[in-house]
Amino acid sequence: MGYNYDHSKYRQTIEHSTQPWADASVQYSFNNKNYISAVFHYMTSVPLSSYRSEAVVQSDPLMSYTGNPALKPYKSFDYGITYTCIPNNSISFSVYATAWSVRDRYAFVYTPSSTGILRTIEQPMGGFTSLTTGAYGRVRLLQNRLQIAGQIAMPFCHNGEPFNSDHVDVNYSLQAYWYFGGWNIGAQYFSDKSAPGSEINGLWTKHKETYSLSIGWGNSSWNVLAQIANPFTWSWKNSSNEMNSRYFDRKQSGYGVDSHCHIKLSVTYVFGFGKQVKQNNEASQQNGAGSAILE
Repeated sequence: MGYNYDHSKYRQTIEHSTQPWADASVQYSFNNKNYISAVFHYMTSVPLSSYRSEAVVQSDPLMSYTGNPALKPYKSFDYGITYTCIPNNSISFSVYATAWSVRDRYAFVYTPSSTGILRTIEQPMGGFTSLTTGAYGRVRLLQNRLQIAGQIAMPFCHNGEPFNSDHVDVNYSLQAYWYFGGWNIGAQYFSDKSAPGSEINGLWTKHKETYSLSIGWGNSSWNVLAQIANPFTWSWKNSSNEMNSRYFDRKQSGYGVDSHCHIKLSVTYVFGFGKQVKQNNEASQQNGAGSAILE
């Protein structure tokens, strides 16, 4: 538990605010293979000084911004519960649910003006709740030489007035690695993924799927990796976000190499600098200075 005190002054306005916060967690083990855990977090958030400014800023010919000096701190709550099962050294899996809710929040409000659209900030606005449920599992086979991990998640978001939107998504990922000698071969797949932007702006962001194959080799000093990612994807667009309100809608796309076909090559050498590496890869301190010459 904690307690923050904030003193702020803007022009002739002086304000004092307090922000109590609390964290709690609990875990119960049914036996050495099954346990359940829960977390809780409560906090209050103080608005940024720029959000309280009454100045009107013209960002482009059709959009202006202004703040609201009457904004107050809002309360937010985080919850989470996880059940984990580890039947043996080769298999483990978890199911979980997390939630985040905001009370007395402030949010961007877009209204018509003589110059186009004016974005203000009003409080209190409609409720905001984000909920995610999912499962995660890992399997180790062939004396841990083959490791497979997968995850599936379903996020849901309710964003009340002024956006009045509900979004739901299902995303999943799968990763597999095979280790032999000093070598490793890996494959990864991450599906399309969506998530809310924040409790203030009403954005819903979508990221495109990515996938890759890799091969690597390493020892106590060297690490070499070659990876090809998204070999069948040639679009530079990797994300998009949108927001809808009564007078103003926004749609925006992001571009980059994340979901475009690309090849990555890396070579890493670890310098000793006074450390001696044993055969079991545990580092121990050695007297004197070690050599930093590449051999």
